[in-house]
Amino acid sequence: MNQTRGPELSLINPTGIFGPALGPQLSAWVGMIKGLLEGAFPEDLPDLWFGVVDVRVVADLHLRAMTALAAAGEQFIAVSGAPLSLLDVATILREAFGDAAAKVPSRSSLVPSERRARHATNAKAADMLGWTPRPSREATIASAESWRG
Repeated sequence: MNQTRGPELSLINPTGIFGPALGPQLSAWVGMIKGLLEGAFPEDLPDLWFGVVDVRVVADLHLRAMTALAAAGEQFIAVSGAPLSLLDVATILREAFGDAAAKVPSRSSLVPSERRARHATNAKAADMLGWTPRPSREATIASAESWRG
């Protein structure tokens, strides 16, 4: 807090927040993982792309922004790296959970088109605050594990 001007604000803009759920109510992202595992998606997945970040490192980024004087008035994007497609997430689940992921679709009817993906960078958070995200794969698996119990 700046003693002469009052509180300072930093903005954290997370992408798709994956990772362990805190309770029985699921976020939209963990709900998506649950839907994939339960077979609620069509056999041919749509060509959807999104950034992923683990909820635990989003919390870490908030703490870093609150305690770093340089973060005052800054905006940070919380993303683990390159965007994932829905098919990428399905592949991660099938690889990590084997037979327990038998209902997860394994193909997309559309030709994958990474040009539809919006690429965001966490470089500012990494450079200014020393922030390091967890890999998207780890966050995806943690989402599924927290729902499966």
